[in-house]
Amino acid sequence: TDFYGKDRTPSQYFGHNLFQDWTKRQWNLWLNLIMQSCQLYLKYKLSYEIPRKQLDMRLKRLDLGDNFLDWMDVKFLDGPCINREINKIAILNDFIKEYPSDRKYYNARIIKKKLKVYADYRELDYNVRVQGERITSSGKEYICLSDAKYNPNQSTHKIDDLSFFSDPEFATH
Repeated sequence: TDFYGKDRTPSQYFGHNLFQDWTKRQWNLWLNLIMQSCQLYLKYKLSYEIPRKQLDMRLKRLDLGDNFLDWMDVKFLDGPCINREINKIAILNDFIKEYPSDRKYYNARIIKKKLKVYADYRELDYNVRVQGERITSSGKEYICLSDAKYNPNQSTHKIDDLSFFSDPEFATH
């Protein structure tokens, strides 16, 4: 919360540091609270389950990582790469160019896996033109993340370099 910060700390508010400065009485009250909570839990078999869909979304977000998720949102969700067949290696290289410290965690196999997870996370279709199978041409693999506007019957040229999208000429079309 915003309640505590540089101008208001727990030690200022309570008059002492939590845990470190407690008296025996305060420790006793704390331990009694914990034990009573455990007894109630065991007595009434209280249970709480996170809804499965919410848990799955959290796990997908964790698997993607903040850097990759943010980059994908800019390039695909809100950007020019949606509904286009793009070389998998070009996607990898562009991400690594933006986040060079993540290089050791990514390769072609991992980027493909993360693209599938991202498509599921953002409810996009993955290679819908070929029913989720691989799109290959001239020995290269292409990935197409698409939304409801995508027409799989419409021919599209394959993109091998994402720098095309940062070209000012592209932005004017």
